[in-house]
Amino acid sequence: MGSLFNSDLKESEIIGDYLDQYFYNKLVSDKVISGYHRNDDIQEQYEGIDVIVHNHGRNYYIDEKAQAHYKDGPLPTFAFEVSYLKDRRWKEGWLTSGKKNDFWLMIWPQISNSGKEGFSIKAIEKLELMLIKVERMRQYLEAHNWSRDDILKFDYFLRTNGHDKETGKVSAQVYEACGKRYDPGRFYWYTSAFLEEKPINVVVRKNELKRIASSHYIVRKELYEKQNIIDLK
Repeated sequence: MGSLFNSDLKESEIIGDYLDQYFYNKLVSDKVISGYHRNDDIQEQYEGIDVIVHNHGRNYYIDEKAQAHYKDGPLPTFAFEVSYLKDRRWKEGWLTSGKKNDFWLMIWPQISNSGKEGFSIKAIEKLELMLIKVERMRQYLEAHNWSRDDILKFDYFLRTNGHDKETGKVSAQVYEACGKRYDPGRFYWYTSAFLEEKPINVVVRKNELKRIASSHYIVRKELYEKQNIIDLK
């Protein structure tokens, strides 16, 4: 039985180094932001502060969230954590738990499939990034009838009797039983019972996230491509 935390730690450090070299430093040199620094306080990292961006006399707290890399390339979705288990105890996930970050930086890594480098800076072909304002994401969910209370109640129902423990999928009938609309073209719920933490996530389609994102970048070692204007307001 695998664990999310142990497997993600090294990859997060590598992606962080890549972002420092090829993204944040370029934003500073191009005067998109006035500065930044990577937070090394473990408690503040737990509170959702990986990077502090300085811009126009203000600080913005960013929590970096990287999708696991897949051999066939990034998935056209992103999973937002609703809950997980730690020492068999329920813990609220970062989607609703009220951490201190202003933004999530969603990261889709494209890794070389040569198999020679393993997961390393050299093996990263590009990163697709979306800067998502926390409040804007929550407003989006509320607009689709998913308030924080709705999310936590549905999470409780899934943990007790509402999902397929083999596939992790949640059937349309489960949504209907809870008075919710099943709308997988926008987002859907997914459980990972095979992992030690047994996380439950809301999985959002990338096209939906593009509508919410404050900025969208494709980052390579040679350059970064601005897909739309960065917005830190």
